[in-house]
This record gives sequence, structure tokens and C-alpha cells, in this order.
Amino acid sequence: MKVLNLLASGNTGGIEVLCKNILLKSKEDNRICCLFKEGEVYNELKEQSKKVFSTANMKKNFINITDFLVDYCKKEKIDIIIIHHSGLACNIIYLMLKKKLKNVKFVRYLHECFEGDPFTKYKNPIKKGIEKKIMGKALKKSDLIIYISNAVRKSHESLFDVKDVKSRVIYNGIPDNFFEGKKIKDIDKDIKIAFVGRIEKVKGVNLLIDAFKKVLEHRSTAKLIIVGDGNQKNVLEEKTNKEGIGEQVKFLGRKKDVLPILDEANIFVYPSIWEEGFGISVIEAMARGCIPITFRKGGLSEIIENNKNGILVDEVSSDSLAKAILKVISMSDEQKKLLMEETIKRAKDFSLNNTINNIENSLKSIL
Repeated sequence: MKVLNLLASGNTGGIEVLCKNILLKSKEDNRICCLFKEGEVYNELKEQSKKVFSTANMKKNFINITDFLVDYCKKEKIDIIIIHHSGLACNIIYLMLKKKLKNVKFVRYLHECFEGDPFTKYKNPIKKGIEKKIMGKALKKSDLIIYISNAVRKSHESLFDVKDVKSRVIYNGIPDNFFEGKKIKDIDKDIKIAFVGRIEKVKGVNLLIDAFKKVLEHRSTAKLIIVGDGNQKNVLEEKTNKEGIGEQVKFLGRKKDVLPILDEANIFVYPSIWEEGFGISVIEAMARGCIPITFRKGGLSEIIENNKNGILVDEVSSDSLAKAILKVISMSDEQKKLLMEETIKRAKDFSLNNTINNIENSLKSIL
């Protein structure tokens, strides 16, 4: 089975890393094409001489890109095309390929929830209508839709008439190395809270910082480690310095290897304020024994069972987040140990091997 995965770019993100892992671990013949931009993941795979290529030099010329991919698919005898991004340009190319490649199966892999009306970013009602119509058409013409969570499925089915299209929910998974050398940690001696992700408004890192200030009123030696990059990083770093907590809050930037950071932390807070599609960094933290705390948003509630293997916070506010963190800190040693054991146990349900096996079985079902 030959599978071509189409990405908008080859930057470092959850979608791109998943595709990289599939390429490296799958028994099937997977390839990746970065349509409009290359990036770190693309360069990493290129250096390893993996089956990755780019059409970025065609500068979004849809006709040239489509013709190139049609020739490539015919020459390489591609069986299935999977597209992982949902922008207008990706959908147009997807539909053009669908029209020209009659013997190839087409799959939409959906990684994000639609919250409210996702097309409100288009102030022009004509553009808004076109974007929504093209997206709906691309979904409707697919041979299979893969959702990364039930929350993602629900958000799409509420907007588009796709219930008759064959579909499957396949949760994302993490590599085996996250399950090696796990340990139960002591939360009483050193309180170390971690966040790993994009530092954008929708990720709620500002709320985490405000919550952490409240935690410091009760445990002045606590530390907060923030891993990642984004347009809010400099703003929030300046905020912590102005508020006098710069010594307790460390911004480490983007890191390829987060294992040492997660092993150092004992609480993991993922304060996303939008309807999160899934939350792979939460699974990574759980696998390393960190107790997860998140808002009850999107697919996060499909990972965490409140008070059993983590804490789900209903009210989106820094006060509620601080109370949840302090609740974990104030638990008895036995309660903390049990909670950590359950987080590790739950993380095992989301292995990369399970994800790849489920993807491969689903793809074979449409051939």
C-alpha cells in the first residue's frame, strides 16, 4: 500500500510530527509532500533520505502543483492520498487531484475542532461562503474521514453533511521511549509545573501564569517551566519579569527532546481555552508520571477522567486553575501516588503503534 501524505508545510507542529512518526514507523510505504512551505520536520526527514518532497517552489500555483502530483502519483502508483491540513488552498488542490486521479482513494485527516463558525475570519461574506462550500465539498467527496477525537468528529458533523461518508476516530499516539524508565514522583519537596505547546492566546498560557502567581502565595518555592514558542512568548516573559516572578518562571523556547523536562516536572498544566482537538503533549506528560490539569475543552476530556487520572477544570479562569493546582499539591502522598499511577496507565492507551495500526487497518478497508 503506497500512501502520499499532503501537508501545507513541514514545520514543527503536532500534525507534522505525527506524519513524521508514521513515515518512520509504518510498515507501509508512506511519503510526505509539503505543498507550500518546508521547515524543520521536512529538513530532518530530507537529511535522512526519507520519502519526502516539496512543491513550495511552485508558489501556490494550483495548476502546476496538481499536474506535478498527478504525474507523481501515476508514476509511483500511489494508492491513497491523505491530506492533513484544512485551509482553502489545501482543499482546492485536494479536489483537483480527486477529479484527475480516478483510481486513487482520498482521505481527509482532521486534527482540529471547529468552534462556533470557523469561517468568521472572512469578513467578506462571499469569501466566507466559498471557504465553507469548498471545505464541505472536499469532505463529502472523501472516501474516508479520520478524526483525531470524538470532539473533532462532532464539530465537523454539526457544520457539514458528512454523516454518510465513511469515517473513523483514531486517537494520536506517542513513541515507545515515553514509556521507558517511568517513576512515581514526590510533589511535596519540589513543586515543578510544566507546560509544553505553542505560546498563543488560544493555549491560555497567560491564565497559567496568573494561576501560578496565586500558587506562589501558598508555596513560594514552586517553579513553572514553559516550553515552546509563539507570538505570546516575549509578551508573557516580559509580564513575569514585571510582576516579579521571573526567577520562578522559566521560558525554555522550543525543545526537540522534552523528556528531561517532563521527568523533572510533577504537575503538567495544559490551559487551552479553545476546543482542543486532542492534546498529544498531555499524553506525553502523563506517560512520564506528571499529573495533568486541563480545562474541559474538546478532546481533552476524552483523555482525562476527572479525579482519576488527572484534573478537568470546568470554569475557564486563573482562579479555577490555581485551585486545581493547589488541590493536587494538598493531596495525601497516597492520593498523589495513585493519581500518578493512573496517569501512566491511561497514557499506555495512546501508543504510536496503536495509532499506526488503526490508520493502516482503516486505509486497507477502502482499497
